[in-house]
Formats: sequence, structure tokens, C-alpha cells
Amino acid sequence: MAVTTDAAAQDLATLARNLRDAGETGLRRDLLAAIKHAAATIPPVVRVQLPDRMPDRYAAVLDPDLDMGSSTRTTGTEIGVSVYARPRGRKKRKLPRLDHGILTHPLFGDRKYWYDQAITRGFFSGPVEDAAPRVRADMIDAIDHTSDELWRGT
Repeated sequence: MAVTTDAAAQDLATLARNLRDAGETGLRRDLLAAIKHAAATIPPVVRVQLPDRMPDRYAAVLDPDLDMGSSTRTTGTEIGVSVYARPRGRKKRKLPRLDHGILTHPLFGDRKYWYDQAITRGFFSGPVEDAAPRVRADMIDAIDHTSDELWRGT
């Protein structure tokens, strides 16, 4: 069954509210754990694909500087899961430019002269978009399972 992103978000919001109203902390915890697990599968896929999307040895330079993860929201108007990538520590990586296919680097290490190099677009957004249908399906399965458990218990 195909479910739109908006419909899945609405189902999640309704289910989260029903779980909260019913005082079902165990089912709520299980639902959030299943959703977080589904989203947590994306950052490792991004890391594995870095060498294919970056020139030469830059993937090995970039990988340790990437802080990637996900966050889950079940309240408010922005219900859903976000996957993020940001520079770790004090590194000033320009991740949006990299994702748009632009790598800026010094010419042979001379930091007075910087150049833009075209690279494969979507080092982050590509794997995330590729994984979205699978993650969405896993989340919908978790919502359906938790909903069934909730109604079975009432």
C-alpha cells in the first residue's frame, strides 16, 4: 500500500497522541525505537558511498570530520525524522557546497590560491533520497504494528 509522507506523518502524530493519552509508555518507547532504528541506517550508507562520490583521497579526509545522525519528532507541526550531516569540531567544511557538487581546495597545498573543482553532486542527499522509500516503509510498518498492539490492548 502506498502511503504519502503527509499521511504517514499524520498517522504518526495520531498514534503518538493516542499512546500518550492511553498512558502506554512501553508501546510509545518501542515505536520511537523502531523509527530511530530505521533512520539510523542512513548515515552508514552515506559513509560507505563517500569514496565513490569524492575525488581521490578526499573521502578519507572528509569522513572523520563528519558528524551524522538523525532526530525524531512526534509532537508539534513538524512530525517526522530528520537526517543531518555537519562538520565535527572546529573544521570548516562547506557541506552544502560539497552536496551541490563543488569542492574548494588550495592549489597543491598553497593556501593563498583556492580553486573550485566540480565533483559528483549529492554526496549526502543522494544516499538519503535513495534510502527514503525503505526507511519510510519501515516506519509505516512500525506505526501499523504499534497501532495494532494499542487497539488489541484496549
